[in-house]
Amino acid sequence: MNLKSKVFSLFSLIAGLLLSAGVSTVFRACSQKEDGTWMNCHDAQTAVLILGLLIAVVSLISLVSRAKSAVLNFSCTAAGLAIVAMLVPGTIIHMCMMDSMRCYAVMQPFVRIMSVVVIVLSALQCVMAAKAAK
Repeated sequence: MNLKSKVFSLFSLIAGLLLSAGVSTVFRACSQKEDGTWMNCHDAQTAVLILGLLIAVVSLISLVSRAKSAVLNFSCTAAGLAIVAMLVPGTIIHMCMMDSMRCYAVMQPFVRIMSVVVIVLSALQCVMAAKAAK
């Protein structure tokens, strides 16, 4: 695997970790209700947290792998996971009723931006790995 591909894997790994850390801290969804229950957006937050960790793991495997076909497969998998992560808040998992809530105003834009970053990095790596595999 060439240096460019390793750099793309490293940045995808970092972006996946930032996605998970962001939705857990600064860019989290709405807080717990007064009665102790959670809103739907909390489920979206949890799903994105898991997807971000999966992106990081897949990117790490791609980073350490020496087989060109494995790099191709794992980088394409990271792009697919990022597409799913982008669709989770608001599309796959419905969130709060009001667009002014924290989940729409803070979490959803952050998830979409970070997902696009991973998609672009992983897609570029997929193209490079496909060319190298030929």
